[in-house]
Amino acid sequence: MNPMIAESLRSVIGPATLGLVLLVALWRPIKRDASAPKGWLVGLSFAVALVASAVMTSGWGGFWPADTIKRLPHVVVLAFSAILLDERMRRSAAPGLGLVGPIAWGVVSIAGVWILTEHRRRGGVWEGGDIALWTLVWSGVAWLNTLTLRRYTAQERGAPGSLVVAVLTGLGSLLVVLGGSASLSQGLGVASAWAGPLVLLALLRPSLSLAGMGGLLGLWYTAIVLLTYTTAFEPPRTALGLTAVAPLALWLPVAARFAGRFELARRALPALIAIAVALGAAAATLSLGQSPDSGGDALEDLYG
Repeated sequence: MNPMIAESLRSVIGPATLGLVLLVALWRPIKRDASAPKGWLVGLSFAVALVASAVMTSGWGGFWPADTIKRLPHVVVLAFSAILLDERMRRSAAPGLGLVGPIAWGVVSIAGVWILTEHRRRGGVWEGGDIALWTLVWSGVAWLNTLTLRRYTAQERGAPGSLVVAVLTGLGSLLVVLGGSASLSQGLGVASAWAGPLVLLALLRPSLSLAGMGGLLGLWYTAIVLLTYTTAFEPPRTALGLTAVAPLALWLPVAARFAGRFELARRALPALIAIAVALGAAAATLSLGQSPDSGGDALEDLYG
């Protein structure tokens, strides 16, 4: 078998299928009266796919591996605990408990970034104020992404929600490859492979909601881009920086509705969107313009 196909089956298709089988087995959408799956169940299905992919791609490094890339499963487990807490707080009618979820995701974002960037501190790349600055920056990006995707997956039901998740992670995977890490790109590839079949399933069961996995997706997406940014050799930092905040584009429809109430915002918003598109095009061009010898683990290194 072609090595590229074999690796894709082992690290992307296989883990995604495992997660989907778990979801279908516990949700049982074939029932005539099937309602939307529980949020924790969707989160569990997605978490299983991510952990399986991470282990198959990089191997199991033990309880606390020195290689921070092998700590991705630890971050997934941490995020799943936030999913359980978030779900419990959402079901509670007590006043003020609605803030517990966003706060929990903020704590998990800081912890996840800290766990995944130890190599920068250990190697002396980040020292003194740099540690606080870059931990704050990446934790902020992770937190905003978790809140954005948490909100989006909770509100968007049916095929459109699954399609957006599949496209976002698929394009992110491509940019990570161009950014210098073919192995890390599989982390977003498995997310796209997991969400893709759910588009078809949602056409049969419009009640399907991905609520429950949005926060985990936001943290995972940021973690993959962060590790590419900090481990690839001479990565296109501007392109990866813009890739990291790409999920925030999901707020544009909200901004457009809000802008309609204010003359200045209404007139400025199209220009801001045009600027964002131009920057995105520049980022893609920068990534595509990288030399194959710029570093990272090339496709031929990954697939043999």
